[in-house]
Amino acid sequence: MSVFNTSMKILRSKLPILLIYVVVIVMVSILMMAAMGSQENVSDTFEQKGCAITVINRDLGGKLSEGLEEFLFRTNQKVSIDDDKEKLQDALYYENTAYILLIPEGFSEAFLAGEEVFLSKTTLPDSIESYYVDMQIDQYLNAVRLYMQAGIKNTEEILEFVSADLDSSANAEIIVSENPNSDDSQLHIFYFNYLSYSMLALMILGISTILISFHQKDLYRRNLCAPIKLIRMNGELILGISVFAGACYFILIGCGLALHWEKLWDFKLLSLLCLNFLVFSIVCVGIGFLTGVFVRSYNVQSAVANVVTLSMSFLCGVFVPQSIMSASVLKFSQFLPAYWYVKANHLIGSLSDISLEQLKAILGCLGIELLFAAALFAAALAISKKKRFMDCL
Repeated sequence: MSVFNTSMKILRSKLPILLIYVVVIVMVSILMMAAMGSQENVSDTFEQKGCAITVINRDLGGKLSEGLEEFLFRTNQKVSIDDDKEKLQDALYYENTAYILLIPEGFSEAFLAGEEVFLSKTTLPDSIESYYVDMQIDQYLNAVRLYMQAGIKNTEEILEFVSADLDSSANAEIIVSENPNSDDSQLHIFYFNYLSYSMLALMILGISTILISFHQKDLYRRNLCAPIKLIRMNGELILGISVFAGACYFILIGCGLALHWEKLWDFKLLSLLCLNFLVFSIVCVGIGFLTGVFVRSYNVQSAVANVVTLSMSFLCGVFVPQSIMSASVLKFSQFLPAYWYVKANHLIGSLSDISLEQLKAILGCLGIELLFAAALFAAALAISKKKRFMDCL
């Protein structure tokens, strides 16, 4: 078992680097737990928050300007400041007010006569609240304009109609699914999605480290002269890789059980998630094996690991939910195995009851992942055989 023992020694030398990815998944899980815990404490009621505004109304006696001013102060905080340029500038500078609206003299008469008239405003830089106030002003004036176009001439009657219309509200009802597993944002689905990033990085770094060491040209030629048969050497090498992959699998699953045991309450759900992760782990071994065949430098190894893991995670829905990704990106990501792994996790998370019809889609994703694994191993073996022949020359 000299080859197997050597493989374990090589992995132990890289243990600090490999543990980084285990720590990453644990930290991400803790942060997700904290985030979801804070969301549970959020009130389910909506309260409209206004903006601190100042209205300088120079249109004294104008019914329309008074109605607009009264409408704005229904939902916004009124900040009274004298009509003095220096005082207004100081108020904005010290953020005592966020929005200053200047209604010019003769505004009501000109607007009701159908003339083009403008309001002046001054806001804090990059103030989001100012857009909301702009929308309120446009809403009020557009409502007045509609009644004017309808032929109503009486100003007070128009303002009464507008006030009644803008006072009306609609009731909103939030429908929550009765299925506790239907929400793709559940903690255990997020955790298993993120496992693909850590597992892929661990397999690429760990397996390629072993293969780089054994595939050094001089060392490989010397091993061919050793009294150990090549088939036994490869068998021990495969055994070492299998032990490493199995250890990573159980460590990552164990971290999930330790952190999210109360979320993983359904044994059937947990079994399907673990099965999906097991299949994807085989894919990760294939990617690590293919990377180890190509890469012959530790510097290149780190670069390849980062590029492959990050690009696949971003494109396939690990870091960004598939539900908000564009159709073109999703179509491209279907050529990557992580897409089907994440899709299978979401299908498992949406299960209300396990039936044959529901399992077909999940098993289809697992089958595609196994096809990716077979293709990766076949390509790695073919390339390895050719490189081995070239190294012997």
